[in-house]
Amino acid sequence: MTLNYTITVPTSLFVNFSVSSVPPRSSAVTSSARSIATSVPISSSAAIPKPSRFNVLRHYFNDVISKIHFFFHSLFYPKIYSTASANELKKTYFGLGEQKWRECIDGTHQDKGKFVFDQGLHGGTTEPGFIGSMENAFEFIPPFLNRKVDADWYLQLHKRTCGHFNGDPTVFLMGQERVGIFRNRDVGATFNGVYQVTQEALQEFNALDKELKQLLGDSFGLGTFIDLGGGSTYLHYKSMTDKQVATIFNYFLNNFYYEVERAQTLDEKLMAIAKLHQRLEWLHPVLDGTSRTSIAFMNKNLTDYGFHPAILEYPHVSSSYGLKQWFEYLKRGLAKWEQRKAEFPQS
Repeated sequence: MTLNYTITVPTSLFVNFSVSSVPPRSSAVTSSARSIATSVPISSSAAIPKPSRFNVLRHYFNDVISKIHFFFHSLFYPKIYSTASANELKKTYFGLGEQKWRECIDGTHQDKGKFVFDQGLHGGTTEPGFIGSMENAFEFIPPFLNRKVDADWYLQLHKRTCGHFNGDPTVFLMGQERVGIFRNRDVGATFNGVYQVTQEALQEFNALDKELKQLLGDSFGLGTFIDLGGGSTYLHYKSMTDKQVATIFNYFLNNFYYEVERAQTLDEKLMAIAKLHQRLEWLHPVLDGTSRTSIAFMNKNLTDYGFHPAILEYPHVSSSYGLKQWFEYLKRGLAKWEQRKAEFPQS
């Protein structure tokens, strides 16, 4: 079973990408181009033009400015006031020690080791640099534990999780020029098999899409689920500008902090964390690498609010399940993490 991604490219061609059904797009992207509508052979020159030297230099300059801005901006991130100390939170976050890689690789592939995606051992596309980028993301997060973050922080995290993206159209939907930037193009995904979309998910997705349109206008929203028959459902994420995506992202994040800070029980806190993650998956804020980035963000939130990271067997169920079912699945992911910690106490 495969999870298929489709993106509209500037040439008005549709490039179809097949993603292994088990690795999530953001925790383990392993995409490979299969076909193109006009039957043009897929190559870096046909699908994704190589950037000019000027654009490369401009991207580098903008990246440096962005990092400087982020450094000063992040100094003012407010504290969450967790009862745990900074060292205790960091200890919890790195609780699996050398086995932490398991948090970014689907449970169903972990028997093949931490380089399963780098080496294509899962039978999908080989993605050299995957685990290195995720380990960079792991190291980026601890200084921000016990602090509220924002959209800029998420995009900085995206730069770490996707630091190896090189624009190869057989593997990625973009190169470094789109890393750390909210999407402004169409993108879609087909869900089937273990990711078959439930009626609860459809109803909740449509209700949230309607809420966003009423609140922000018809040009905003999440997109459309389309029944393809045979247990397959295509999700066309709504085409919006990067500023519109940022507006929705901030709306979701502000609601999350409001809810989680007023939660009276751990279950209420976990529900708020599960809801935010599901909403970010439905929004698909970045062109490629959404799931791996959002899962890394979710594990930060879990650590901040009294839990620890999770290990998910099938991460994409956050998009195909209703909230209550996804919430229960996340609980099992927490239990799986604890099981692994018990198996590797000295790691």
